[in-house]
Amino acid sequence: MYFDPRYARLQVVRQFRQFSDNAGISRDIREDDPGFRAVKMFCFSDTAEPIRTMLAALKDAGYPYEAIDRGRGGWEIVPAGCTKAGGIEMIREELGLPLSACYAFGDGPNDLAMLEHVPNSIAMGNAPEDIQRKCAFVADRPENDGIAKALRSLKLI
Repeated sequence: MYFDPRYARLQVVRQFRQFSDNAGISRDIREDDPGFRAVKMFCFSDTAEPIRTMLAALKDAGYPYEAIDRGRGGWEIVPAGCTKAGGIEMIREELGLPLSACYAFGDGPNDLAMLEHVPNSIAMGNAPEDIQRKCAFVADRPENDGIAKALRSLKLI
């Protein structure tokens, strides 16, 4: 994860930084570092207008991205057309598996394309109601070992 130093004083940025430091997924680099590659961004805005402006500027610069509203002012910015459903398809084809053999766990709007793609969709217990209704199975919450419980219930382990 890359953290713009201009926003280091914001509490939410400090929380994300602490999480990524603890998980071992952050490193300090500058925008002019040849190793800097922004593929996915997480932004905060109380309204969608700055996000739309940023997406338009990215598109004009040749970088088509789309935004996923994660709630509470958080926006996930990802390359347009790149979805978790597409990732499942790539792996499924590589392994020669039928779609019926694919399972997906998710809990948010960024998981929706994937959950709608597979017949064996599993919403985590912390997922919003609208996502839970679209899934074939609802697991317990992650902090209650929801994935392991679901895999046992579905007789996958």
